[in-house]
Amino acid sequence: MIVTQTVPQTPSETPTPTENATPTPTASAAPTGTDTAEGGLPPWLWWLLAVVLTGLVAYLILRARRRSAWDAEAAETEVDVRWLALELLPQLQQSGTPDALAGGWHVSAARASAVEDRLTGLETSAPDELRATRARHLRDAVRAARADVESQISSGDQASTPVVLAASIARLQELLNPAPPTG
Repeated sequence: MIVTQTVPQTPSETPTPTENATPTPTASAAPTGTDTAEGGLPPWLWWLLAVVLTGLVAYLILRARRRSAWDAEAAETEVDVRWLALELLPQLQQSGTPDALAGGWHVSAARASAVEDRLTGLETSAPDELRATRARHLRDAVRAARADVESQISSGDQASTPVVLAASIARLQELLNPAPPTG
């Protein structure tokens, strides 16, 4: 015969929740756009900073190119002002007759007028006030030289022509070769 023995079983106890239970720590939620990792800046701020810096660099490059192009055009125009001051006006100053003065001017008046027009354009497009002032002063001197020649042609006074044109030449040369600052 087989004897089986039974072991008395106790009912299993289930823990009852208590009111003072502390929650177990869980993983934190993913950071949002305004959260920062370890005190750093949010990513969108870095992107904004990169865009602003890129725009600033592009602006500075364009400004430098514009200034360089203006300087090149001004240098070309000054070559024509030098031609007027060092070649044309001295030749006209040496003309022996009112007809020679009128003929020499007639051949070159369009070029002198074009120089004046270019200087007007340079004044309005100058990148700074110093350059605009220089272009304006050169333009005014070229305009005065043109007016001097035309007044000499219309007056027919060949005796005063050398003196009047010498004053125009001196005015242009003073602007083209300014005296060094003293101090």
